[in-house]
Amino acid sequence: PRPSADEWRADIETMKAGLAYCAELGITSIHNMDGNRYQLELLSSIGGGLIEPWADRLHDLTDLLGDDHDLWELVAVVRSDPDAFGGEEALDAIEVLAAGRSAQLRRSALALGSRLTAEDPDALVARLEKWWSAARRYGNATGPTRLADLGGGTS
Repeated sequence: PRPSADEWRADIETMKAGLAYCAELGITSIHNMDGNRYQLELLSSIGGGLIEPWADRLHDLTDLLGDDHDLWELVAVVRSDPDAFGGEEALDAIEVLAAGRSAQLRRSALALGSRLTAEDPDALVARLEKWWSAARRYGNATGPTRLADLGGGTS
């Protein structure tokens, strides 16, 4: 039986949540191993939304790098006139704190960046082209069955 509109929306949300979870773990590609047409239609209907979790992680990376940059800009301001900020002792303390926070930000950025760039650039481009082609070919079609009907799935 074909899913109702509410069932279709629920299945789309389940698929999106799964993709977001994968993106959180740095998993940047999936395969429709059993060739299930309904799963393919769900993925195709998401279309450009497939890349959103990955793009969100890229935004997280730019936030980390931007925070590190801003931190050192602040330190430069203090260095330009230490007396206005409590003198050399205060500057020393600020630099120690900034170095510690910068190390945390950079470790986080390195960990996230290495997950985001683990995929070969050519493979990434090929995957994006496949997503685009599937979205154009199948559009927002509805499927013949629900995820729960596939055995072990959830709705």
